[in-house]
Amino acid sequence: MDYSKFNITVQTMFNVGIYRDKLNKQVRYIGGFPWHFKGNTLVYKLFTPKQLYKMYIKEKYDIIVSYLEGPSARVVSGCTNSEIKLVNWVHIELENEAYAVHVFRNMAEAERCYRSFNRIVCVSETVKRNFNNIFKVNAPVDVLYNTVETEVIRRNSEELIEDIQFNPEEINIISVAKLIKSKGYDSLVRVQKKLRDDGFKTHVYIVGKGEEQNHLQKLVEENHIKDSWTFVGFKSNPYKYVNITVRQSRQSGVA
Repeated sequence: MDYSKFNITVQTMFNVGIYRDKLNKQVRYIGGFPWHFKGNTLVYKLFTPKQLYKMYIKEKYDIIVSYLEGPSARVVSGCTNSEIKLVNWVHIELENEAYAVHVFRNMAEAERCYRSFNRIVCVSETVKRNFNNIFKVNAPVDVLYNTVETEVIRRNSEELIEDIQFNPEEINIISVAKLIKSKGYDSLVRVQKKLRDDGFKTHVYIVGKGEEQNHLQKLVEENHIKDSWTFVGFKSNPYKYVNITVRQSRQSGVA
């Protein structure tokens, strides 16, 4: 990005997250609500998109990008200035209408929201197909894959591992994600159980944390694979741990 041509502001709905400090120094950051709270979707439904836009967006921009479907899109769609170009990113597969509109008041509001954008960007052809099956918009719906910083990944993968002692006799399987239901970790528990029962010396390491951890720990114990399953917790550099990485997510743009 040429910063001599673009003046970039990143604004979040919630002023949380460790990656705020990793933004380029030439990027301006504006934090939203001081903390992330449960039930925020229900609270936001009390306000119209126009009201939310006025609450969050205090300045005039040439282009506003909602880098997430749902809540973020609902806020940005409240813009009434036709001179501002609006772009929305869709990252996940919207499986059905109920799931696609659950953050909106109803289907009609969701339709109005997405029709207000000048461009919709999906991270895969599957995401695009599912979006078009549910929503009918006039704006172009394009596919743009997520960027992969290959050199950064390679450099980080060479970092020394000091917090885990891997068993050289085992095949290390790494999965990196937030521990939530949609990530499908219960299926990975069953896969690891089958692998161990079939005699494969595999060990699963989960890099991440989330609300499903207690449930998953119980599943691991019930399936008697506690000695071959490790919850590592959140790590800013997961690449150094990887031997084999697994993506078992039920909803993912490209997996």
